[in-house]
Amino acid sequence: MDTKKTIVTFIAIGVVLWIFWVAGADNSVTTALQKGLGLKDNVTLTANESGIQPVSLAGHPQLGNYLTDASGKTLYVTTKKDCVGECLVNWPPYVADKAVSQGDGLLGVVQNNDAQSLQYTWNGKLLYYYSQDKKPGDVFGHGVGGVWSLVQE
Repeated sequence: MDTKKTIVTFIAIGVVLWIFWVAGADNSVTTALQKGLGLKDNVTLTANESGIQPVSLAGHPQLGNYLTDASGKTLYVTTKKDCVGECLVNWPPYVADKAVSQGDGLLGVVQNNDAQSLQYTWNGKLLYYYSQDKKPGDVFGHGVGGVWSLVQE
């Protein structure tokens, strides 16, 4: 085995890994969301006070990519005018700790008087969980009543 070739190979591998590390050092969660959801480069997502992105991206073999909370629980939007009373039992709101500036991003927070809480929004639509989704990756709420759907690209 040629020692010079081995050394050059290891140096080349190290340089390539360093380049990937430097390129991935910027806000990688936001970058992954932007690429996965087909967003423009200038669209930003606002992190919550702890610095954790309140949304993430997951994939489903039949349904494709969709939005989740930071722990991987599926998030939904509805075409219904409002979700009140019994609706909020089946579709709990994705509650925010405090208002954040939406800026030019798709993620925002609004006061939902019906749910009596601050609630995350995506592209202006309120985000909800589905009570029948028990673990990350469950997507049982998609298509319910013809008015509930995943947030997809």
